[in-house]
Amino acid sequence: MVLVGFFLIFFGLMNFLFPEVALKMEDWTRIRGDRDYTPFAKGMTRLSGVVLIVAGILLIVSPGVFGF
Repeated sequence: MVLVGFFLIFFGLMNFLFPEVALKMEDWTRIRGDRDYTPFAKGMTRLSGVVLIVAGILLIVSPGVFGF
C-alpha cells in the first residue's frame, strides 16, 4: 500500500500545483484545440489534489487502518 500512497501523493501534487495541466490531461481524448477553464474548475482540481495527498499520507503512515 505504500506504493499506492506514493502514487496518490504524486497525482495529488500534480493536481494541486498544475491544475490546468491536470485538466488538459483529463480532456486529452475528448476535446481538440485550446480550452479555457473556469476558476471554479481549477479550484476543485486543487481541492482534489489536497484530498489525494492526505489519502496518500494516510496509506503510507497507517496501512493497517484501511484493512489492507
